[in-house]
Amino acid sequence: MSITGMHREDLVAGLESWLRDLHGTPIQLEQRELWKVHKAWRERFTPTRIADRRVRAPDLWITLASGEDAAEREFAAVSAYEQRRGDAFIVILGYEELGFRCTGADIPKYDEIRDLMDHWKISDIYIIAPSFEWTFVVTNEQDAYGGPFFVVAVMDDPDVGDMG
Repeated sequence: MSITGMHREDLVAGLESWLRDLHGTPIQLEQRELWKVHKAWRERFTPTRIADRRVRAPDLWITLASGEDAAEREFAAVSAYEQRRGDAFIVILGYEELGFRCTGADIPKYDEIRDLMDHWKISDIYIIAPSFEWTFVVTNEQDAYGGPFFVVAVMDDPDVGDMG
């Protein structure tokens, strides 16, 4: 379910403003780069499910809910995420097929992410370290599936990801 027209333009402008106001300089990802982020995310964070092509890019987080990969959940996930520091991150929205690279400030707090999701009716949001070392996933279905989720990457191949 992708969005089109004016709502998409408003969402892009709103997300850019949120990132600028809270966290630095956002650069919108082109479609090809967004696909690369999806591919790298799948390879780094759900290696047991890479071959499962039935999982569409917007639903990548479902692989974390399955319990097959080592993901922190709920309060432990929020705690692990909020201990991270860095002056850059990637943010992608699942169903909206939209992403940004943001530099110049620390990662957003969990409450800020929830407020953004509630305001814009965003389904899923992924915060990713540019090195793909970790990811934090917040979904609108977390009550049913045990999220949010925090995962440290499987680092078998150092060339996977790294979009810093």
